[in-house]
Amino acid sequence: MGLEKLEYLLTVEETGSISKAAEILYMSQPSLSKSIASVESSIGCKIFQRTSTGLKPTVEGERYLLYARQAIELQREMLADLKRCCGDGLPRKRFMLGLTPMRSTATLSKTLFNFSNSGIQVELRSTIASDDELIKKLLSGEVDVAVVTLTPNTRLDPALTRHHLCSERLLLAVSAQNPVLRKARFDLKDDFPYLSPQDLRSQHFILSTEGTRLYEMANSFFQAEGLYPQRTMIYEDNIDIARALVAKGLGICFINERLAKADPREDTCYCRTEGTLPIRHVYALWRKSDAQRPDMSILFKLFCEEWREVQWHMDESYS
Repeated sequence: MGLEKLEYLLTVEETGSISKAAEILYMSQPSLSKSIASVESSIGCKIFQRTSTGLKPTVEGERYLLYARQAIELQREMLADLKRCCGDGLPRKRFMLGLTPMRSTATLSKTLFNFSNSGIQVELRSTIASDDELIKKLLSGEVDVAVVTLTPNTRLDPALTRHHLCSERLLLAVSAQNPVLRKARFDLKDDFPYLSPQDLRSQHFILSTEGTRLYEMANSFFQAEGLYPQRTMIYEDNIDIARALVAKGLGICFINERLAKADPREDTCYCRTEGTLPIRHVYALWRKSDAQRPDMSILFKLFCEEWREVQWHMDESYS
């Protein structure tokens, strides 16, 4: 019997609920119920019973869970001992994280730091590609987890699963020397000054490559507001280069609110505009077949913890 099933049982015991345990373990309730039933079938007795306050262990279940805790603790001691003996000699598995060009690793600094200090022998790498390219890389096995922008009704390949991380605003990155900022209006209820779409008519825009979701969002915004920039646009897929161009006064680029807050710059001002600038829905994608990998489980939990904090702050700013 796999030790992961023992972890499942202990999580159910701690929460007293199949639904709460399934949420913590990032698995479906039917899958967790099936796992518990298979253990009960193999040992020939019930482990949990329903009470008015939730699931509680049976007498036999209490004994079984006692041994389950001992088995898991023994495994932890074994791995810790092996790590002490072998040190860096243990083989390192590669973990590839996929990000889009306009999403800097700075936006995931806390997750990446905690993951690198989790104790798992993993060589963490990242690759940059468009949303559609990252999905293809996931299916081929080149990428383990991808952070992408999707619409809520996007249809994915059945081999993939998604987890909603947050919904974020797109902001405008404007040079601190750009005269258009004289028209910006400040509101104490928001962290960012407001620029009317009409103030942007004569501005030069630095856009992501045609075909990316960010380009499509920007184009929808231009059409909704009747903005048709007359000057030649610069297409740049690296957010750091795009912001360097903005700082030099060569144009305005779109940037997600999370990155603007994580990496502010004195030479750049970040502004909001009308609600016609779409909200980006950010998801983590991975292959269903990888869901039980220990390194994946740790990364998913760290993702959700970091992005849950961001979502809370964003909800505050919208209220």
